Amino acid sequence: MKYTFFVYFFIFTLLLQGFSQHTADAQTFDAHASSFEQLYQLAIKQNHDVKVLQETLKVTQEDIGIAATIPNPSLNTYWGWGRQTSVLGNPNQVGLTQTFELGPKRKLRTLIAKTILEKEKTGLQQALWLLRSNLRLAYLEYLATVSQTAQLEKQFVSVNQLIRIAEVRVKAGSSPEADLLQARLVRSQLFPQRIQLEGQLAQNRLKLAYFVGEEDPSRLPLSAGSLALLEHIPQWKSFLPQAKEEALILSLQNEGLTQRQELKVALKQVDASRLQLKSEKIKRIPDAQVGGGVLFVNTLSPLSTSNPTANEKGTFLGGYVTLNVPLPVFDNQEEEIGKAKAQLSTDEKSVEALTFSIKNSIQQAITGIATQQRVLDNYRENLLPQSQEVLRLADLGYRYGKTGLANVILARQACQAIQLDYLLNLGLAWQAWALLEQQTGLPLEGLLLKLPWEQPTVDFTHLRV
Repeated sequence: MKYTFFVYFFIFTLLLQGFSQHTADAQTFDAHASSFEQLYQLAIKQNHDVKVLQETLKVTQEDIGIAATIPNPSLNTYWGWGRQTSVLGNPNQVGLTQTFELGPKRKLRTLIAKTILEKEKTGLQQALWLLRSNLRLAYLEYLATVSQTAQLEKQFVSVNQLIRIAEVRVKAGSSPEADLLQARLVRSQLFPQRIQLEGQLAQNRLKLAYFVGEEDPSRLPLSAGSLALLEHIPQWKSFLPQAKEEALILSLQNEGLTQRQELKVALKQVDASRLQLKSEKIKRIPDAQVGGGVLFVNTLSPLSTSNPTANEKGTFLGGYVTLNVPLPVFDNQEEEIGKAKAQLSTDEKSVEALTFSIKNSIQQAITGIATQQRVLDNYRENLLPQSQEVLRLADLGYRYGKTGLANVILARQACQAIQLDYLLNLGLAWQAWALLEQQTGLPLEGLLLKLPWEQPTVDFTHLRV
């Protein structure tokens, strides 16, 4: 009687611990979404690479003032003394010399500096977007590891129950003692997996701490992960007509070409190279040095050749003007102009390559999403329920003495492998969505709302992870 009660209790416990595949806890999801937003806000404030880029902006800002500077004038003096000066009447002089840049050289330098500053600002936005994408991927890896750990702990509970059943059957004499040893061996095999997952979880926290800029991973605002969050994934509609699918891909590619910060940085670099080429051409115009000043003579010598004995002492003033302009006999800017042209061509080719890369990456991301969706559907519709049913029948057969423990162990190992593979593929599906977010340059919640297909029953306004 006690044995029958224990069997029914065990069956009821297994039913309560069934592997649910289609639930999404909204409160849990909101908690994780909030956790990710907190991580990202901390990363903006604390990430070391972001701090370096922010300081670089200050340096680039000063370059604008440097480019707009006007050369200072030069003070020129000549002062003599002694008999050679006073008797012979050699002139002394005091004057200024100023360099004048002919052509819009200073204006072009200033425009180049401002363009580079805009490029650096866009580069900072690019770094923030890349930080967000990397942080999202690291956060999803963390959630996947936590979910795998939780699933493994369920396996421990299930195996412990199997050990208790084996102990009861061995004491009752209905099973050999080897069954109990085999059941304990199955539990021992789970410990290395637990150690690996604990190490992987520590690595995930360290990775998140690196992106956030936090020295102590334990201080990260992380809530416990669960399968409910990973299950809350958008459903890709793979049955779209080919024309609509092509229009969808084209729409996403246009979004990527509009939103991607890397492309904006490359375009700013092209603008700077064009201005640099124009600046090198303007440098062919030589600069002019204009000077002027006062001449004065202190003399004791005769001032009149007709009356050499009439000596006068005094100071006599005059003036002078100078002009110094290099003659452009040789084209010394030819190499600099050629280098600027080559740089401009290189930058334009970089824009073309990046444009092609964005389009191709978006297509790859869409293909990955569609593939992972089909894989998940296969797990949910076939592998998961079938493996659960096989395990249930094996447990019942063992309890009633219809099959051996080896069949239960094989069924349990197969079920465990399928469940862990499902979690792995669920994480890969999320990574595919994160990759599409990264390649289009749109936040995931905004990206999903722009998709022109029938939306699944998921509240995308809360989807921030």
